[in-house]
Amino acid sequence: MGSGRSKRDAEALLGAARDCGVNFIDTADTYGFTAAERGIGELTASDPDRWVIATKTGLPTVDLPGPFRVANQPLKKARQLRGQTFALEAKQLRRTIDRSLRRLRRERIEVFLLHLPPARVVNDDEIGGILQDARSAGMIAEFGVSSNDLATIQAAHRL
Repeated sequence: MGSGRSKRDAEALLGAARDCGVNFIDTADTYGFTAAERGIGELTASDPDRWVIATKTGLPTVDLPGPFRVANQPLKKARQLRGQTFALEAKQLRRTIDRSLRRLRRERIEVFLLHLPPARVVNDDEIGGILQDARSAGMIAEFGVSSNDLATIQAAHRL
């Protein structure tokens, strides 16, 4: 999704996955410049209870509106070239959750992950508080990190 594949291809893939008993979809707000979340939301909207969705946030991404979306990839690459590897501050997190919910056409995200965050972000009490609040409000069921860094995983375990 979001990589130049047609909607028909995406529908066929999702149908084949469903027929094989798959019910879990992993995505991120940065995949396909948010197109993956949008497409998954559209394709699962008719049967949302059938699907368990995990999405991630935190990698540098750009989500310009409509006709400006063609600039998303070059702007994302520019951020990465400047050395920006994690792009999420506490003040953005709530808005990011809201946007993923809208794109995914869901009332709740089953698994919400911070995508490769540094441990300092996971140790930020404000970040933890926002995630806890979103879970209490029913916006997300579970949260955590997608990381291979031991210090980050240990910090997430303390949440």
